[in-house]
This record gives sequence, C-alpha cells and structure tokens, in this order.
Amino acid sequence: MLLQLVLILLVTSVPARKNHRKHIQESFPSQSTEYRDYEALNSEYAQNYEYEYDHHQQDQQDRQHLLQHDNQQLPQRNKLLVIVLDGFRWDYFNIYKDRTGKDLEGFKRFMSAGVRTKYLESVFPAESFPAWQTIQTGLYPESHGIVGNQFYDSEVHKMTDSTYLAFFNIDDERTTAHMKWWQKDEVEPIWATAAKHDVTFATFLWGRCDIPYDNVKRLSPAYCENYYSTDLTKTLTINVDKAVQQLQSGVDAAIIYDLTLEKAGEDFGPFSDQVEGKLRQLDAAMVHLEDRLNQTYMNEHVNVVIVSDHGMTYGHHSPYEVEIKKVKLSNHLQKGTYRWIVGTGSHAGVYPKSREQRKGIVERLKEVDGIRVYGKHDIPEELHYKHNKNSPPILVLAEPGTIILSSGRDVQRPSYNRGSGKGHGYSSPQSLVEQTKMGLSGYDPREEDMRGIFLAKGPDFKATGEVYPAIKLVDVYQVLTHVLGVPPQANNGTWDDVRDLLVDPNAAPSRTFGLCKTVIILLLASLISHHQHNYAI
Repeated sequence: MLLQLVLILLVTSVPARKNHRKHIQESFPSQSTEYRDYEALNSEYAQNYEYEYDHHQQDQQDRQHLLQHDNQQLPQRNKLLVIVLDGFRWDYFNIYKDRTGKDLEGFKRFMSAGVRTKYLESVFPAESFPAWQTIQTGLYPESHGIVGNQFYDSEVHKMTDSTYLAFFNIDDERTTAHMKWWQKDEVEPIWATAAKHDVTFATFLWGRCDIPYDNVKRLSPAYCENYYSTDLTKTLTINVDKAVQQLQSGVDAAIIYDLTLEKAGEDFGPFSDQVEGKLRQLDAAMVHLEDRLNQTYMNEHVNVVIVSDHGMTYGHHSPYEVEIKKVKLSNHLQKGTYRWIVGTGSHAGVYPKSREQRKGIVERLKEVDGIRVYGKHDIPEELHYKHNKNSPPILVLAEPGTIILSSGRDVQRPSYNRGSGKGHGYSSPQSLVEQTKMGLSGYDPREEDMRGIFLAKGPDFKATGEVYPAIKLVDVYQVLTHVLGVPPQANNGTWDDVRDLLVDPNAAPSRTFGLCKTVIILLLASLISHHQHNYAI
C-alpha cells in the first residue's frame, strides 16, 4: 500500500505543461518569416547604435538552439522578465503619435497581446532610487527608508563619523553603499525572498543589487550588474539578449533597468526630438524581444512586465509659453537659522539649527509662490513620506512649473568638495549648482506628468489587449511575487487592484514540486527502512 502511494505521488508531482510546444519540424522558423533583418530595422527606426552580434552567426546559433530545444527540461514555473524604463511617461505613446503620425509598433504589438493599465502612479518623491526600492519591496519610501535620491541619515553619520558619507546621493556610488540602507528588517527585496525559495534572479543595471540583503546568509541575485555598471553605449536590445541568455541558462527571473530615455529627457526635455529618438530605439528593442522569445519558444513560459519608475516634466525652461519659476530657498531665509538644505529641483529638505527655529522657517517659506512647505508632522499622509526618521524636518515641495535652485556650497548638500564618484548625471555638481536640467522628476506623484506605465504579457496574464484602471507602484511587487510563486512579504500594495490583470489570481504558488519530492524521499526512506527491518527479522 505504501509503495502504491509513492508511485501516485511520483506521477502527480510532475509539473504540468500549460502550453505544449509544437514538434520542431512543424514550427521551425524560416529566415524569411521569423528572423528579423536588423540592418533594415535600424534603418526603419533611424538609429545610430551598433548591434553587437554578427547577424548570420547569430541566426545559425538560434537555429542550433531550436534543434536542441526539445531536449531541454521544462521549467517548474513560468519565468519572469521585468524591464524598468526610467522616466517613461504614461502619455508618451500619444505624444509620439501626435508628433509623428505613427504608432510605436513594438509596444503596440506587445500591448495588444497582453494587458496595460491607464497609468502607473509612482511614489513620493517620484524619482529613481525611492521608486526602484518600491518596485522590489512593495513598500512606500517611508517604510523602506530610501526617501530620496539625496537625503541625510543621522545614524549613518554617527556610525561613519563622516558628514560626507551621511548624505545618500545617487550620483556618488560611495555614498549609496552603506549596508544599513539595504539590510533593514522587514524590507526584503524580491530577489532575496526568491533566493530563500530556490528562485534565482539575474539583474542588469539594477540599483544596489551588489549589496546582499542578509549579512549572515548573504542573499544576492545569481547575477548582478548594479546601477553604477551602466554603460551608456549599450542599448536595451543588448541587455535583452543578455537577460534571455540568463533565462535560457536556468535563471528564473531577470530585471533590466534602462536609463536612456530618462537621460534624454533630462538633457533635452520630455517633448524633445532626442526623446522621440530614444522612444524609437526602445520600440526596436521591444520588436527584438518578441523575436528572441519566439525564436527560442520561450514566449510560452516567460511573463514580461514593463514598468516605469516615474514620469517627467519640464525643468530649466519650457519650449511653450509657460514661465518656469526658479526659487533659491536661501534668499528667503534668515542666515544662521538653518544648517543645511538637502536637494534641489522638485523638492528639498531644510534642516534648522534648532527645534525652536522650525516654525519661523516654515512661515517664511510659505510666503514664496510655487512651493508648498510642511513641517515634518504636517506632511500629508497621502504622500506616505513623513513616518521615517530620514524624512527632513521641513519639506519644501515645488509645484510643476517651479524648480528649486541650489543655495550655495556653504549650506547646500550633498557636498561635492571631495569629488563625485561614478554617476550618470541625475544630480551632477553643475546640475545641482546651476539647475540646468531640461527635464525633472520627483514632484508629487499625483501630478499627471509624474505618471508612468505598466504593461504585461505572458502565460499568467490575460491576453485581451484591454486597458485596465490605474494602479500604484506599490502594487507591482505583488504581481511579480504571484507569477513567480513566491510568498510576498508585508507590503503596501492592494491585491484587489491588480488581480484582474491575471489569468488565475487565485492560483496557489507553482512551487509544489519541491515539496512533493521531499515527501517522496521521506516515504521511500521509510519504505526501505521497513523492508530492511523485515529482512533482518
């Protein structure tokens, strides 16, 4: 009886194949129908980037891979590819069509075979590092602690005895490396949770993936290129190839970050010709991704999620008849009443020299047009920002159409008097001092220009092509854990807001095979022990 039970478990524990592949002879793609001519594609999209591969050699490698494909073991779960496109506004699709009369065909095909939401509401501040940490934890900045691209941490100040290192600054790799910010209890990134459940991640240009979550267990992605590894000469197409290769090699999930659109927006403005060119380049990468997944039959078991961390609005000046107000906070404050002003652009924190001076500073700044000013305890709850010790004692939030200028090196922080480390222009010394960026993020995420995108396609998502109601950035995390079959950690997302995007939102996690194997091994051990005992008798 025991042996029969073991045999039943062995049969039922084999993972079901949701989508059966066609036989290789029935579906072998011909070069004329399936393989893309990338020289023609580059010409079509008027791009200047180089494609790293020899096309003929890559085609032969693809065909050889297809010949071997049926011998590969099917994955125990559907795989996941997340692409984070920095600064991709929710209305760029419409703006591009209005400017060119054409659609972004790669994105259009992707959306028609999957789902999208009306827009994706970012977090406050609607900028890179806070949003990246939200994507991988499902928490608001006040909960995960990365409260800006620049902020001050008094505990790190005490730990390092360094004023310089106490200021987190996206543009200086050394200042974002302190483990305290990345190893907080109950702030577990998805790749660390996945590692606990034997689910492997590869990350490309993703935040501080190089810093392990648990200092004891050293939980890290199987492959990591952090944000500071960015090579601006490489395109999303190249990183897509690298991610697909990782997925083919056995990795369960991959995250790709791309900053090229954000950089073009900051340098030239969100409605510039340069942004239009980057949109075409990203669209070509979408065409390439679809082709690669089809050529390798991975489209049958790879879920693809495309999100942006935030939107973008005009900074230094607008090409339209809109006046950009420029506010220098130190011009409105009494000298000697404050120690530092942290940050510029869309928001800043003011640090009074004493508690007694807070009220006077707030009252002075409230008289300035174009900014909103809050003492820490008065910051609106809907910003999900004030309940963190690293949030500033006074928050100055610019309204769209207003930018906050630097107040000078004596009070402006972060300081660059020791030289900046590796960074990519988010807050370079010139940008901070002169505030010459043509595009800015970091404003109230409820502002339309700060809205981003959420698109998804794959076996676990509906294929209706419908546009669903808007969701929030904190909701994305639960979607990712669901399709990977790993238990979500405590988060700020709302499951009911995303469940309709999925084919089966009530499905149990797909990682049941490991448990069945454990039960089988225990039963077999018991059976062997039982027979040995009878033999001995």
